[in-house]
Amino acid sequence: MARFDKPDGSKEFRPASRNEHGWVLSDPAGSLPLYRLNEIPPTGPVIVTEGEKCADAAWSIGLPAVTSPHGARSAGKADWSALGGRDVIILPDNDEAGRSYAAEVARILTSLDPPAQVKVVELPDLPVSGDVVDYLDNQKNVEPERLRARILKLAEAVPK
Repeated sequence: MARFDKPDGSKEFRPASRNEHGWVLSDPAGSLPLYRLNEIPPTGPVIVTEGEKCADAAWSIGLPAVTSPHGARSAGKADWSALGGRDVIILPDNDEAGRSYAAEVARILTSLDPPAQVKVVELPDLPVSGDVVDYLDNQKNVEPERLRARILKLAEAVPK
């Protein structure tokens, strides 16, 4: 998957995969892998964000994070099976698309065998359409360890 940031501020993604004829600009057949899945540790909580930029932001403060490819409307295209039985914290964007994405991911994760233990954590003081990147940008003077602890503490207060 290649991401292109366009001059007008929008972004464009181009999936690439191999088939029997070589490389093609399309998704591979079947479910798609989660972004950064191969980097998550075998134990401990896993963060789910909406988008690669947000997953990278979570990693920047030491929170292992994944996301599905193709944005908020494509949760069902991903293979979430590796998160079965895991503690998962979903950090939705502060908009209807983000809440819908979080609900769909939670539904998928809790239907796995074994089911994931899922918490949806809405970060405080986000602007409309804000996300974990905005949350971290608003707290630039706070050490990464403290930010990580704050998010995990927010998750502790949310029922599964």
